[in-house]
Amino acid sequence: MSEIVQYLLALSNRRSTNDVRWAARRFRVALAAWSGDARRYARAVLRGTDRTGATDH
Repeated sequence: MSEIVQYLLALSNRRSTNDVRWAARRFRVALAAWSGDARRYARAVLRGTDRTGATDH
């Protein structure tokens, strides 16, 4: 739940792109864990991509 709050706060504040990216990543990790998909997601992160194939830059 706290990941969702941080994500929404970062979006509403628009403090910086990095804050939003960090919060969005936390949000995706939380969703992956809730859906039982954390291991596959973690492997994708370690490869430097998310499941859409976008690079981590």
